[in-house]
Amino acid sequence: MPARKCVFVPLGGEEFLVLLPGFDATVVRSMAETVRGKVADKAFKPGIELRASFGAGVLDAGLSLDKNLTLIDNALYAAKERGRDQVVMVGD
Repeated sequence: MPARKCVFVPLGGEEFLVLLPGFDATVVRSMAETVRGKVADKAFKPGIELRASFGAGVLDAGLSLDKNLTLIDNALYAAKERGRDQVVMVGD
């Protein structure tokens, strides 16, 4: 697979947006799960565990950018509400 550029955008607090141009939903979910697992496996400090929740989706060209971001943000909140440390895709 050819190298592709990914863009990381801080959104404030502990949230950020990762843009993965050209990837489909299956690859996006797999990448998010990989990062989630690596965060969980990383030793930070004794007695402190790190966990990551992800809201993810593929942009729908029929929707505005704002609407797409809202849907992805809602998926993130769903991941947090379902117990954190998981990936929720738009439409899950």
